[in-house]
Amino acid sequence: MTGADDPEYLVDADEAFLRVLVQRGSDVVLTIDADSRVVFTNDTIEDVLGYDPAALVGEPLTAVMPARFQDSHFAAMGAYLESGDRTLDWDDIRLPAEHADGHEVPLDITFHEHVHEGERLFSGIMTEVTAQVEHENRLRALQETTEALLKETSPVAVADEVVAAAEDVLGFPLATVFVPVHADVAIADVAVDAHDAGSDAGDDANDVGTRGDEDVAMVPVASSERADALFDPVPAIGRESVAWTAYESGDARVFADVSDAGDAFDPATPARAEVVLPLGAHGALVLGRTDPGEPEEDAVDLAKVLASATETALDRVDREQRLRARERELERQNERLAAFAGVVSHDLRDPLNAASMQVELLRANGVDNEYVDRLDDVHDRMNALVEDVLTLARDGRTVGDTEPVDVAAVARDAWETAGVPTATLDVADDLGRVDADPERFRTVFENLLGNAVHHAGEDVAVTVGALPDDAGFYVADDGPGIPESDRETVFEHGYTDSVDGTGLGLAIVRSIAGAHDWTVAVAERDAGGARFEVRVRPGS
Repeated sequence: MTGADDPEYLVDADEAFLRVLVQRGSDVVLTIDADSRVVFTNDTIEDVLGYDPAALVGEPLTAVMPARFQDSHFAAMGAYLESGDRTLDWDDIRLPAEHADGHEVPLDITFHEHVHEGERLFSGIMTEVTAQVEHENRLRALQETTEALLKETSPVAVADEVVAAAEDVLGFPLATVFVPVHADVAIADVAVDAHDAGSDAGDDANDVGTRGDEDVAMVPVASSERADALFDPVPAIGRESVAWTAYESGDARVFADVSDAGDAFDPATPARAEVVLPLGAHGALVLGRTDPGEPEEDAVDLAKVLASATETALDRVDREQRLRARERELERQNERLAAFAGVVSHDLRDPLNAASMQVELLRANGVDNEYVDRLDDVHDRMNALVEDVLTLARDGRTVGDTEPVDVAAVARDAWETAGVPTATLDVADDLGRVDADPERFRTVFENLLGNAVHHAGEDVAVTVGALPDDAGFYVADDGPGIPESDRETVFEHGYTDSVDGTGLGLAIVRSIAGAHDWTVAVAERDAGGARFEVRVRPGS
């Protein structure tokens, strides 16, 4: 062995070519003996690890090995020399080496054993993978950021998480999430409120919506500390900004020096290198540095991944906030309906009961004729109307806890209330169960069965059967049916073709079905008559 410049064991038909290939290749080649001392290393080691290759020959491998790996190396080497068993997979491993200045350099290493002049030698071909490791670390950090974004419940929290990741993971010290002031998304309202609260009331140029043709178009909702300190604070921007252009076009923009851009909002900006990424309907993410220069491709690609995750998170938060707002509105509606039901119950039923008692007194005193009978009928109809209004107000829009309910059993139970002795009910045995509020579900059947008796006559034959593919059930009768032109209006409040009907029964059915996320529709029975189909799986 003659040292770093003359590896005698490299002999081949084209020895000179192999020597050049080994010495000048992009990978480090380092050979050690059985005592883990360096017998050869190529010139590339100086470029990658900063060592003089000639000075390393004769030195222990530990000269380039971090201290925490040294014991395990000697243990594995000793075991292999003694038994031939490898405790490490030498074919392809990743380990760091120690640079001459003390920092660590990650390497992908492939080991080979060979014999030269009877001596066992071990060579490692080492490829520097610093950029790859940094990319993998960034990807892992972005994955953690994405998981954190999916747990946030407010748009501002999402934006704060994003600017922190842009600075800490992607290396952009200047990071701001801008949102359009008139966007129909939850984050825009938050941003405008924050901007208004922080603006100077005496400075019209800074107030949202007071700049005429130059109205502020976008406002910052979250910024990195460096951005806030540099701009003191990050200003609102107009439609002439690159952020607005990216938002409107949906296209990312990358600048080596944004001050040279023809559409720069502020050519005097201290920001130079900049990446502008659209966030769908939510605005734009602006990342930058104070030094000019084309942002590295890897950072730009990962920034696009971050922007996509941000848009997804903001979409989810926006949907959830709208849902919560809808739930709050429903709660308010329910409170108003309950109050209305109380008024109906107290202010209408009491006078009706008093009027009915007067009719009974008339009959008790010998006054019993067709006028008294008509008055009694009016009172009955008004009582029925009050009962239906109460049902609609209290039960139609909401449901309580649901549970698996036997459809056939509920239909038969409801017939005890809604049916008449002269009518018949045929219930199929294969109706199964549906998840429903039991009381509301019974009300559905009471109204559908009662509707059949009321409109088809007291000798009506009613059938309850299953829809195909377990999509729901139907209630059919052999009456005159419902004209096609009326099959939608029958569900409207107050619709009735009977002088003594309230017109609310089918409205109650549709309301309760809707509260369960079901649908109800009218069809024509094959043999004539009406058929109401309740689909508990509306997409079926």
